[in-house]
Amino acid sequence: MTRAPDNDRRSGRRTPSRRTVLKAGSAASLFGLAGCTTLTGSGGGGGGEGDTVRIGLTRSTTGDFVFDSRKGFRGLKLWQQRTNDSGGLEVGGEQKEVELVSYDDRSSKQRTTRLYETLCTEDDVDVLFAPFSSTLTSAAAAVANTNDKYIMAWGAASQSIYEQGYSNLMSVETPTSIQPRGFLTKMESVGAETVALLHLDAAFTTSLADAVKEQVGDFDLELIHSESHGSGASDFTSTLQQIKDEDPDVFWPISYVGSNVTIIRQMKSNGISFPWVQMVYATNPQFYDSLGTDAKYWIGQHNIHPEIDKGVDLGLTVSEFFTQYRETFGGNEPSFNSANGYSAAVVMGESISRAGTARDTEALIEASLELSGDTTVVNGLFSVHPERHHQDHSNYFAAQNMSTGGESVYDNMESIGPENIAPPTSEPTYPIPPWDER
Repeated sequence: MTRAPDNDRRSGRRTPSRRTVLKAGSAASLFGLAGCTTLTGSGGGGGGEGDTVRIGLTRSTTGDFVFDSRKGFRGLKLWQQRTNDSGGLEVGGEQKEVELVSYDDRSSKQRTTRLYETLCTEDDVDVLFAPFSSTLTSAAAAVANTNDKYIMAWGAASQSIYEQGYSNLMSVETPTSIQPRGFLTKMESVGAETVALLHLDAAFTTSLADAVKEQVGDFDLELIHSESHGSGASDFTSTLQQIKDEDPDVFWPISYVGSNVTIIRQMKSNGISFPWVQMVYATNPQFYDSLGTDAKYWIGQHNIHPEIDKGVDLGLTVSEFFTQYRETFGGNEPSFNSANGYSAAVVMGESISRAGTARDTEALIEASLELSGDTTVVNGLFSVHPERHHQDHSNYFAAQNMSTGGESVYDNMESIGPENIAPPTSEPTYPIPPWDER
């Protein structure tokens, strides 16, 4: 399989429709925005009436959300390429090619609002994928709701988004209110007793930290430290020393991958260790590639593992997903957001086919709800709350980097459970050895 193209398969050159080019130019002149990229195999009519299904979205090529946005977008592209290569998406008895109409949101909430307004009103796309992050998805979902567009989220976990009454929002993501319980279960099972939190002051990270605070008391665990930091923080030395002095069994910094890497480097340079370190991104490819041998032992969350067969019954199996993602994107490894993006696209595509339309939001939501509870995709069981439409369970298992000898993070990453989410492939290493004993 060749690398997924960002251009037309027939000519090797990007050839968006004239209408799309004009819209992109208009948006750029009004808002100073980057041009629109149309990813399709051929031209086609808009509004779901021609030979294409047009799906609008934004992605972040600059700013805080670049890494996760890129990984998730590749999951969407993989589904698009496979769908178009197999003849298109079945809609009302016809095969229609999938077109992705994409803008660069630059990780900006204000910009995201403007771009989704453009996608809904000027580009008049059929349906929408949400961007990465709770912050940006909250903006996109509000616009989609105003314009009665079906929108599928894949990278938005903040609980508050799903409490706004957006009836046209569907999601394959586990909300923050559900995520911590499996990790707290593992911490308790190894004998940890105290927990220290340090979280980024942002929508997702604050929401997850709040959920940990609310749920930690349900376990034989005590929260002994909790504080936040701003997005521009880069020196955590004094905070790390303060937390170390409190001697927690578990240190849980909740932030994005860049901060995760910075914190580990500063822990090492100051000789600071904790028996258990839990990070959202500790088992993702960029974390592993950035830290090398220093990535060992840290515990993260994941939803895919090459050795764990989930019994997928819609879309690629886990093994097929790993193989085709690597082949399509030049050997790059998928992250949990890649799995979320691909899974979101598979569910959306099946919903469109079942509804027989890409324009009737109510019919699309009903079709997605019909899939709920009985459908397993790459990131796990698709089962959503009947009204809020977020996942009603967790697909995230705890994973630990047990070694650093392999070429890929997946050569070294082991599932440590809990077993009700994913079968463990290894027992956890606890306590994590201090730096001077490695």
